[in-house]
Amino acid sequence: MATSLCTSARGEPKKPQAFDRHGVILLLNRSFHPDTEATGQFLTDLAAELAKSTPVTALCGRPYGVQDGFRGWRHVERHRGVRIIRVRHTRLPKAHFWGRLANWASYLSLTLLAALRERPRWLFVHTDPPLLGTLALALRRLHRCGIVYSVQDIYPDVAEELGVLRRAWITRLFDAANRRALREAHVIVALGRDMAARLAAKGIPDAHIRVIPHWVDTSAIRPVPAEDNEYLRDLGLQDRFVFMYSGNIGMTQDFDAFLDALSRVETDRSTWALLFAGGGAARARVEERVRALGLSNAVFLATQPREKLATLLSAGTLHLVPMKKGLAGCVVPSKIYGIMAAGRPYLALSDAECDMAGIAREEGCGLWSPAGDVDAARKQLEWAIAHRAEVEAMGRRGRALAETRYDAPLVLRRWVELFEEISPDRI
Repeated sequence: MATSLCTSARGEPKKPQAFDRHGVILLLNRSFHPDTEATGQFLTDLAAELAKSTPVTALCGRPYGVQDGFRGWRHVERHRGVRIIRVRHTRLPKAHFWGRLANWASYLSLTLLAALRERPRWLFVHTDPPLLGTLALALRRLHRCGIVYSVQDIYPDVAEELGVLRRAWITRLFDAANRRALREAHVIVALGRDMAARLAAKGIPDAHIRVIPHWVDTSAIRPVPAEDNEYLRDLGLQDRFVFMYSGNIGMTQDFDAFLDALSRVETDRSTWALLFAGGGAARARVEERVRALGLSNAVFLATQPREKLATLLSAGTLHLVPMKKGLAGCVVPSKIYGIMAAGRPYLALSDAECDMAGIAREEGCGLWSPAGDVDAARKQLEWAIAHRAEVEAMGRRGRALAETRYDAPLVLRRWVELFEEISPDRI
């Protein structure tokens, strides 16, 4: 029988302890509230849910695009019941590898110093930055605590596929360090079946791997009819078929393939439009590519407020979710859950074994095209324009799936139950 983390010697429920150095869960991840990155937002919601019954401290970094204004090397604050320790690491541009590496190194160093002051029972480790699991091993030996390793992306696999790491000895060293961190964790949580399969291929026993996907608040993100949609109205797109990309415009997405495909679509361009919403390291290059291809019916928006997400996602008739070839299981796009909650389908441009491709095919809530296959993507885009009723039916199926499988209360409850199951006395 599962044992709660917060029970008295008599087995009676205890109220959450006061915030002190001896909290139960210490969450480690660079991105956290008020960061606008998807991972940081998800982890903030998750930590707040766990904190309802268990003391949680998040040891995080400085958010990008937000002025924090604090001085010194660490700062302590509270948000939604979570004690937050924020360290003052570098924030060099992530588009440059050495800048990104400096950010990782400074965050890891300061996190180690800050974590030495804590006395957790569980380290709740994530993968921003990638070597955080190795740091957790040192803290585990010091504090004699357990490790729950939540894998958001798999390194060095991502860097290898993107061509960022080219020296074999560095890759082998990186991979060995992360494999050791994974092997010594008490529980490893993957975001999808494809990620679980990639972890198993690294020699991690299946019994140690759980699959818990990201989630969506279906009460906050709901379909907004076209006649009530301010984005469609203000941009003059109410009568257009809108292909949409919303989110981080980064290195793991293959924008070239679907932009090339859109440029070859033979349907009259006055009947459809391309809408981008978001920022990222690759945005400038994508804008340049759009101009080079003559896609004059494309519109770019900056990252939009979270409170407008339902309206924004509802502006797309079909969302585009591109992933570079070879990345299946390395990263798992969380954006599909918000898309489904908004009652919209998506086109997954990815490897066949990618989880989002499987969901689209198995549940009938989207389309799939092989990663990098421009002609196959063009055919899917043209089919969607010609079959709008079927596309809208896919969106309705996606909404139903979001409500019954990926709604926040359902998925967050699985996390609470996981921590109840692996109580500290089982370390």
